Amino acid sequence: MRCYFGYIDVCDCETSQRLIFMSAMKYGWQRLNPVVELAQQQVTDILRPFFPGQKVRDIQLLSGGLANTSYCCIFHNDRKVLLRVYTRDANSCLLEKTIHDLLQHGIPIAEILHMDTSKNIIPYSFAVMQWIDGISLREAIIREPQRLAQTFFQLGFPLYYLQKYRFEEVGMLDENLNVTPFIMEERNPFFRYVKECLQSTTTQKNIGESLCEKIDSYIDVRRGLYREIFHHPHLTHGDYNPANVLVCPRTFRVVAILDWEFAFSGSFYCDIGNMLRDEEVYVENCVAQFICGLQEAGIKLHDNWREMCKLVDLTSLVGFAHTSNCEKVIEDVVHLIKRTVL
Repeated sequence: MRCYFGYIDVCDCETSQRLIFMSAMKYGWQRLNPVVELAQQQVTDILRPFFPGQKVRDIQLLSGGLANTSYCCIFHNDRKVLLRVYTRDANSCLLEKTIHDLLQHGIPIAEILHMDTSKNIIPYSFAVMQWIDGISLREAIIREPQRLAQTFFQLGFPLYYLQKYRFEEVGMLDENLNVTPFIMEERNPFFRYVKECLQSTTTQKNIGESLCEKIDSYIDVRRGLYREIFHHPHLTHGDYNPANVLVCPRTFRVVAILDWEFAFSGSFYCDIGNMLRDEEVYVENCVAQFICGLQEAGIKLHDNWREMCKLVDLTSLVGFAHTSNCEKVIEDVVHLIKRTVL
């Protein structure tokens, strides 16, 4: 099984494991942006201002990401760094730098060594990041699913730690952590967003009018729960799932939380819902340990926390149905939505 910086080559898995994996965790989803193909000399030119006198011996394109492009860069002295090219949103690199600097002493996270937003070297913003050896939790779930209870337990603390950074409103963050508020309705922007998506002909075409009606009924019945989700907005990862958790391949200890470009002012229920989206491929004890880890860290869950997590994650799923034209995405989204609302 080949793995670079926690990204898995699924074709090397055993067939039965691969089939389970293919049904979850975004496997086979179409990239949002094309890969930025760089030659070794280009990478050398990019890194030269930051590492004078050091020559790049090899580069490896990392698979697994859906938005940006990442390379493992290996110097002649065997030092490794990660080159991350931002193709989705040039300004998201500035947000990631702010968050990495903010969290590096409290959460396992890679250090951003250098950043360039000038677009003078290549027509994209990029960051040079600390290389951390490990495999993704997504791969570990396939390799050693019975050994991950403690790993999932550890995933509770980062969500507790993020609550330290609170905001007045729910919304998107800029590089200075200023909030652009979402349009709020009954203290929850997600209810309004889902309603708008369900009225879209694109959503209705992708998942069917019947399923749209069931989603509409589902959120109407639970409308009161929306008010409970965002009482105290705080820093939220926004993409907290096994693909963005790096673990030690021997002990499965969490060594880094990756990809903070979708961070926003929100609620830990969003991140819990994201992590539990694919719980059907986890060993049962892993879910219990994740919740135990949250509570042990100090997070107080609402009595209806599971419904609240499903509501916020349903927002993401409906959003995918509203914006994607990838068959595999729609197939997986329909499966996940039906598991929630039927």
